[in-house]
Amino acid sequence: MAQTLTMLHNEDPQFSSMVQTLHFERGQVVATADELAKKMYVLAGGKVNMVCTNNEGRRLVIGTLEPGAVFGEGALDNPGDPNIFAEAAESITVWSVPAGEARNLTIQYPILGW
Repeated sequence: MAQTLTMLHNEDPQFSSMVQTLHFERGQVVATADELAKKMYVLAGGKVNMVCTNNEGRRLVIGTLEPGAVFGEGALDNPGDPNIFAEAAESITVWSVPAGEARNLTIQYPILGW
């Protein structure tokens, strides 16, 4: 999956025009709960932790994502949990896609399978 996404990004100008490439260092917040509901993200390199917090501010890593992972699917259908955010587990590269373009990408590039 990661290889297919990289190929699309490098070889298809229309695809690459729909995504914004972002870089984060370990510990930086990649996407807040609100951003996860409004954008779709594709992890191009590195690892991302999905972190949940409770009312007392305690943190729990509920999942670690690797290259090729898609997160922020709330941009496609419905918002997710308001207490979950994405944090860089190491230096990462991620592609950010606004909700409108995310829907178009799933139609135009069915091989992506998200």
